Amino acid sequence: MKKRLYTWFIEPLDSHTNSIVSGEAKSLESYKYFNDEMGIERKVWECAYNAIALLRASRKDLNLHFDVWVREGHGKIRRAYIQRP
Repeated sequence: MKKRLYTWFIEPLDSHTNSIVSGEAKSLESYKYFNDEMGIERKVWECAYNAIALLRASRKDLNLHFDVWVREGHGKIRRAYIQRP
C-alpha cells in the first residue's frame, strides 16, 4: 500500500487570526494561493498538523477564526475543518 502524503493549511478569516497563524507557519514563504476543489482561490498558510491542532484547541481562548484545508499529494486543497460560530 502506498503511503499518502498530506499537507495542511489554515485560512485565517480575520486579521487577528492571520497575525497569530503567521507565527505558527513554517516560514513566511508558507503564505500561498491555491485553488480549492471548487476552483475558488484561497489564501492559506502551510502549517504542521500539530500547529493546527494547537490553534483549534485555543480558538475560543484566543478568539481565532479560520478554516483548515488539506491537500493529498499534489492535488487540489479541500476543506478539512470549518469554523463554527
